[in-house]
Amino acid sequence: MDNVPSSTRNNTISVRSFLKAAASATTLGAAIVSYMNEEQTRNIEDTLQKHQEQLDMLKEIVIGELYVNRERYLEDLKMVLQKAKDEANEEKRRLYASYLTACCHPDNVEQGNKRILLDLVEKIDFTGVRILKDLTTHFNGREAVEHFSHIFEEKLSKNDIKVQLDYLTSYRIIEQCSQEEIDGFFRSRGNIKMRTRAPRIMLFYKRTVLGDNLYNFISKGIV
Repeated sequence: MDNVPSSTRNNTISVRSFLKAAASATTLGAAIVSYMNEEQTRNIEDTLQKHQEQLDMLKEIVIGELYVNRERYLEDLKMVLQKAKDEANEEKRRLYASYLTACCHPDNVEQGNKRILLDLVEKIDFTGVRILKDLTTHFNGREAVEHFSHIFEEKLSKNDIKVQLDYLTSYRIIEQCSQEEIDGFFRSRGNIKMRTRAPRIMLFYKRTVLGDNLYNFISKGIV
């Protein structure tokens, strides 16, 4: 704990040590929410197990132990498990675990919008995260549907991808690029064939500030 200021050490916990102690006390899920039914307990145990596995993998990225503010971590833990306890989809529980792991990453310590980001995590899946990964906060010249058709290959049809793009747009996580931005992009590259047909605008997307904030946060927990 040499890297933790002495004035704050009494209010910090080692994430791994905390989870290990909780697991040794009794069944991990029951130790936190003993009143819940078996399915909810299994969901909580599964989420925490995934969180632990991700923390172990983070050891290769983050130097030293992960120390976090005890009150903040317990608050994050409570909020995540409240959502994960009723989540039947295993992949979605892994995304919740990734959010909780992201909360422990040093780069996210000063993040003040975690509640907002958790609400967004509840609304998306790893497909949405993958789409965010390949977009930027400005037009990058990619035709979204064609680009993601190659990324997802046969897993998603073009119509499925359009639905995903519309869905992310509905939550203002991404947005359509303006015609002015598209024209400016091609003009800057000396392309005299301007993209002027309005329907083509629908195929070009970028992250919003909200989407950029969400991706930069959650990506720290996806290992």
